[in-house]
Amino acid sequence: MSAARPFAAAFLVALAATSAARAEAPVVTAAEGDRQGLALTIYNQGSALVSDRRAVSLPAGEARLEFPGLPREVQDTGAVLRADGVAVLRQSVDTALPTDDTLLTALVGQEIGFERVNPATGAVEVVRGRLLSAPPALLVEVDGRIRTTLPGDPVYDSLPGSVRLQPAWSGLVKADKAVQQATLSYLTGGLGWRAEYMITLARDGRTLDIDALASLHNGTATSYPAAAVKLVAGDIARPPEDQMMMAKAGRGGMEMAAMPAAAPQMADAAREQIGAFHLYTLDGAVDIPAGRTVQHALLAARGVPVTTEYYLDGPPHVIYNQIPEEQPAHVETRLTFRNSTESKLGKPLPAGTARVFAPDASGALQLVGAARLDHIGEGRTAYVSLGRAFDVTATRVQTDFKRLSDRMTESAHRITLANGSDKPVTVLVRETIGGQWEMLEASAPHDKTRSDQASWTVEVPAKGEAQVTYRVRAQF
Repeated sequence: MSAARPFAAAFLVALAATSAARAEAPVVTAAEGDRQGLALTIYNQGSALVSDRRAVSLPAGEARLEFPGLPREVQDTGAVLRADGVAVLRQSVDTALPTDDTLLTALVGQEIGFERVNPATGAVEVVRGRLLSAPPALLVEVDGRIRTTLPGDPVYDSLPGSVRLQPAWSGLVKADKAVQQATLSYLTGGLGWRAEYMITLARDGRTLDIDALASLHNGTATSYPAAAVKLVAGDIARPPEDQMMMAKAGRGGMEMAAMPAAAPQMADAAREQIGAFHLYTLDGAVDIPAGRTVQHALLAARGVPVTTEYYLDGPPHVIYNQIPEEQPAHVETRLTFRNSTESKLGKPLPAGTARVFAPDASGALQLVGAARLDHIGEGRTAYVSLGRAFDVTATRVQTDFKRLSDRMTESAHRITLANGSDKPVTVLVRETIGGQWEMLEASAPHDKTRSDQASWTVEVPAKGEAQVTYRVRAQF
């Protein structure tokens, strides 16, 4: 026998012993009932980072550790286990749900029942059969005969131990010493948040109060009790597979038509900047039940100066085509306020829905508009659209049109603004003019606010009218 053969034999014996030792590694379960702490970092885009700390009895050496009870929307990669002196040798997240195929696969070699209707009597009966193989190459032995189809609907005596009702993390770990707790961090879809703003106008319309709530939506079938919650405001970059996961997050919210005369005083959530984003830490432990939306105070501001603006946007087709008839136009209205400390605000405003309330004669607040807000950083101006103005209207007339060439036109326009209210208003008229253009004449000087836009600020008296006229040559 050569010298190499004893060495090879010894190596194989050692390898077999190692494999046997690993095969006999104890299984330790970190049960949901042994949870010691839960923390969530929830993102705008419909995902969350969950950190779940549980008590364990992990012995020194190798063991198989299991974390059951994860949400069905859990991402099957990216989970991280943290425990003092513990190394993860292998890990996986089992996201397979109990279906007929998974159950049949788990029960190969065993006998189960099949429920079917007796065609002669119409009675429901159960026959027994042994599974020889599972789909796609199904074989079932019934009464000593082999079938390639199920003889009826499968009826299971019990749930196989290898099949879970919820996803679970499992890993082969090696501990330097006995460990009493471990934390599993994982990414999941089905959780998201957005800001909900209640904006209350003062009776004179010159100031407003802002109360912001964070709406936390749990679209999963898993509850998150007594969680420490942080919220990330901003759109973080994600790979395409994560974007698909985030799309699972639902959208929840509360529609409000009228509110009490006074808004509740709310405390600001703690805020810090993390990279290019803002991180809000909610006060206290938060319960987020499965399939529910809960709201938590986010920030508040009082006495913010505000301006009500009226504006009229013109479509570009009136420049390039002949329009023979008068066209009614819609004057829009919006609130404008500055996000600055001088305006008693100066706080980053995360994207969300803003609902505007104003007091009626009795002092009760009524909903007067709602709009979507993008992220509004400090120092920026916020605009909240309220919809079409009722008392301020506009009519557009094309008074002249010439097509100078295939790509050049000259047109004249008259815009009449009417104000039916008891107070004068200021209307910002913005006309969209694409291509190269030249203003030939106008009833008042215009501002070239953009390369494709001319604008006028027009004062319209109470119960009166005002006009803007202009002639423009455009090449496109």
